[in-house]
Amino acid sequence: MTGQTPPLPAHSAFTPSAPSTAAIGGGPLQSKLWRAIVCVVKILWGAFFCKSIAGALLVIGWAQRAAQRAALKHWWQRSPAAQQPFETFLRSEEELSGHLHWPNWFLRQSFRPRESRSAWDFLRALATSLRANFWLGVQGVFCTAVLLLPSGLLWWFGWDYGWNISYYKSYEQFAIGTGMAAIGIVLFVVAMFYVPMAQARQAVTGQWRTFFQFHLVWRIVQQQWVRCIGLAMLCGLCAVPINALKVAPMYLAGRGAEPEFASEAAAYAYLDSYYFWMALVGFPLFVLLRLVSARIYAAGILALVRENKVGLDELAPIERTALERLQMLRGAPSVQRHWLARLMLWALTRAGRFFTGGFLVLVWLGYVAQMYISEFLHYHEWGRGWINQPLLQLPLFNYMPIASGEPGKDLGQATFILLTALLGSKLIGLYQHAKSHAAPAES
Repeated sequence: MTGQTPPLPAHSAFTPSAPSTAAIGGGPLQSKLWRAIVCVVKILWGAFFCKSIAGALLVIGWAQRAAQRAALKHWWQRSPAAQQPFETFLRSEEELSGHLHWPNWFLRQSFRPRESRSAWDFLRALATSLRANFWLGVQGVFCTAVLLLPSGLLWWFGWDYGWNISYYKSYEQFAIGTGMAAIGIVLFVVAMFYVPMAQARQAVTGQWRTFFQFHLVWRIVQQQWVRCIGLAMLCGLCAVPINALKVAPMYLAGRGAEPEFASEAAAYAYLDSYYFWMALVGFPLFVLLRLVSARIYAAGILALVRENKVGLDELAPIERTALERLQMLRGAPSVQRHWLARLMLWALTRAGRFFTGGFLVLVWLGYVAQMYISEFLHYHEWGRGWINQPLLQLPLFNYMPIASGEPGKDLGQATFILLTALLGSKLIGLYQHAKSHAAPAES
């Protein structure tokens, strides 16, 4: 795992391969129609990928690239350059010119077959975005798991232990299960004060190590305290339909708790179709949370820079490039007179932090309560409902029964793809290293 975003072509790092207006006949109507078609296709691909572990990794990477663009747009909107189109700002720097549109799933951004200089360049262009999405996804799920996986494992252990206590009547050991679950809840709530902004920083910078810059991330959380509370509330609201959809298959296909099907194969086919529609709901919600958190992060880092509370050496290269181009690295912060600004100032006082901190704890406890209720109504084997929260960690909206064999097969495929990608990256690195040494020798 590298510490930097996998390199993409400099001229097109994040631009979708939508043809220009002239390419489809000219005119704003045709351009808007094409953009709408591309948007629908990208959403359908995202929902499809949310049904497997390997695909969910691609979704994380894709969402991170979209979040990076959202942060750039937030900075542009608050700069003097906002008088010009956003595209003009992006084209002004080669490092930023690839963010003109939403990221691709597979192709290199703005891919044109005729621009390929060789067969090797053509083949690489076919999967440039796929490779970037995958590695960003691996890094993203790893960083988040470091802080959230322990709480999930404790929840799972406490739940199973509690049921075993009830079954075997060994009530003198009751405190073990409840104690482990309580510790897991505390760890989760504490972690969620930090995780959303850490995920946003990792996405905007494109570097996984920035997720663990605790001091800087916490300063951003404090600076954007009220907005972080709003983000937590949005996350709790988005979790309502997801938890409802997790439980619904037990009751949609029949009136009782056990749906009736003509055969086992029919039941699995029904669930496979159902979870695609669930992913079609979950994917936009997952992306929405990443975009909102990116804009909150962008506002926080900009305020810290303008108040000289963060050094330029603490900024990632893309942040320095964008803010310098927008002439926002110097100067006093703009005066805010909105009521939200006054509320944010009060929230930073001692009394404000006490009340709002307690409210934030209640918000995340409500999120945990949703999870417990949904698992009580419909328990998922292997602790899948406990160890992974799809809106926060791996966006896997697929809860096929263990008996279908799909979960184990999916995990095996994801492991194989990861090992193959590691081997492929190593071979490509060796090939490029040998080629770079061979070129001077020939000259």
